[in-house]
Amino acid sequence: MGFQLLFCVEADRRSGTDWVYIKSVIDKYYRIDNTISIKPIFMGGKTNYRRGRVVNEIKTASREFRKNGNTAVIFCIDTDDCKTDPDRKREFEEIKQYCNEKDYDLIWFCRDIEEVFWGKRITSSDKKDHAKRFRANSIIDSFSISCIVQESPSIGKSNILVVLNKYLSTYRNTELAN
Repeated sequence: MGFQLLFCVEADRRSGTDWVYIKSVIDKYYRIDNTISIKPIFMGGKTNYRRGRVVNEIKTASREFRKNGNTAVIFCIDTDDCKTDPDRKREFEEIKQYCNEKDYDLIWFCRDIEEVFWGKRITSSDKKDHAKRFRANSIIDSFSISCIVQESPSIGKSNILVVLNKYLSTYRNTELAN
């Protein structure tokens, strides 16, 4: 019996940029076998987390996997400028509350996923090219793990490994233990 991880990401299915970074982290730090199903759900914007399409995709994927094991849902959200912009702060707090109510996990990227993995903000028009370059050039191999093991948001940091370790600690590569 296995388990399924559903990653609800902000990007749309066509660009898939967020998934490039998240999947790179999974591939680098964990050895996933056939007992684990890992699937992205593309929300097409962080505020779509409650939309019927997203909710239905989560329900359908969970129901279809039920005979094979349990499903965990993980939302992957940029914090944007939540420390300085009251609207972004409220939005982020609402998403955190929603995840708590649903017993979903929350991976955050402060301020956005590109800033975590590139060390700088990337314009919207360049995000797809940067994600392609990240994957093609295996930039994850030279990436500092200290940026993705944080407990609380700070610029250029994420809690992605903290959350992934809840589910994948027995699948860690020895590299992660260093």
